[in-house]
Amino acid sequence: MNTKKTDTLILVKAMRRLANDIQSDDGVANAAIAEAADRLEELRSKVLDHGLTIVTIEDIVTDDKRSNKAKVLAIQYVLRYTTRKEAQP
Repeated sequence: MNTKKTDTLILVKAMRRLANDIQSDDGVANAAIAEAADRLEELRSKVLDHGLTIVTIEDIVTDDKRSNKAKVLAIQYVLRYTTRKEAQP
């Protein structure tokens, strides 16, 4: 299933608006949504600064230009890289 994803900047703006509009007694929901928007914007900037492209496993699997062997190798690389990054303090 290929559903079109919302542009990151539009998503960030929507999250900021939600953070302002949501009625929350303790403000926790507002703070969490605002922080999520900040992090998305930060990650987007880092990706663009380094000329990187975000690729998901679904992107790899549905890529008709890759052979099955190339798909497996790409997924193994993503999993190995992700696991290594999560293990760092």
